[in-house]
Amino acid sequence: MIRSSEAISYISHDLLEQSYAFCYNTMVKNSKSFTFASQYLSEEQKKSVGALYAYCRFTDDIVDEVWLPDSIKAERLDKLEAQIRDLENLQFTGNPILYALQDTVRKYDIPKKYLIELIEGVRMDLKINEYETVQQLDLYCYRVASIVGILMCYIFGSTSEIALERAADLGRAMQITNILRDISRDFEMGRIYLPRELREKFNVTIDDLVLKEESQGLVDLIKHEINRAREYYKLGKKGIIYLPDGADFTIEVASSVYAAILDEIERMDYNVLNNRAFVSKPRKIWIAAKLKLKRFYFKTPMSVFHSDRGVELT
Repeated sequence: MIRSSEAISYISHDLLEQSYAFCYNTMVKNSKSFTFASQYLSEEQKKSVGALYAYCRFTDDIVDEVWLPDSIKAERLDKLEAQIRDLENLQFTGNPILYALQDTVRKYDIPKKYLIELIEGVRMDLKINEYETVQQLDLYCYRVASIVGILMCYIFGSTSEIALERAADLGRAMQITNILRDISRDFEMGRIYLPRELREKFNVTIDDLVLKEESQGLVDLIKHEINRAREYYKLGKKGIIYLPDGADFTIEVASSVYAAILDEIERMDYNVLNNRAFVSKPRKIWIAAKLKLKRFYFKTPMSVFHSDRGVELT
């Protein structure tokens, strides 16, 4: 249920609109895929998605400031967590993202625990430089990516248990995709997201990453993770039927564009250490057009809205 923004009486309408505009521009500058997909949302949803994106980006950027000592980064995350815990009473912070986030959280009754869980995920980047197990990595993926999908569900008004589970699966798929795309960049920042247990299984060494050598073991590891990501995409896309009109198509486009990064990695012969896979704008347009055409010809409904049901359709 959407609540009135009048509850934020101490923030002017102009300031709030400027804050939303700042957040949306942050998304435009930093995520072409999310910006492209958001065009199918209502203006209110688009603004709130921008607020969530900007919050996630701001939180992540805290630990990516390479020139700052970890102690300062930890202090900034602690300060942000304190602000989120008291978000309903937060007033003049000087951070426009928090104004828009405050309004979005109130509008859609978003539990603050998810915003805090995201901070916990980012904290893992301060504590862990090299992941040991797939289980450990999956927790990280849940916190920094699945949580984003869950937050989106609140904006879309689809918060049944099954809808949130499928959103979490889609988040995992997209984060694994990010990891595969950015292996080299992350390694240069001192982080290895390919778990040690997988590297040992496929005989991948640190030297492979240092020398940027595309060993057969690394290729096999990437193939393994591509398959794992695609399984999560399959699960995640089953949740699209729980979303309302507009939102369902937005998520279908966004997930399909992201999944296409895996196709690009395959097209590059898995040479992710020397190239960065991306999906061109013409291909994004083609993906969206193809999905729209498929819905038209197969008479697929734009939504089968099951926000209060716990039965998954297959």
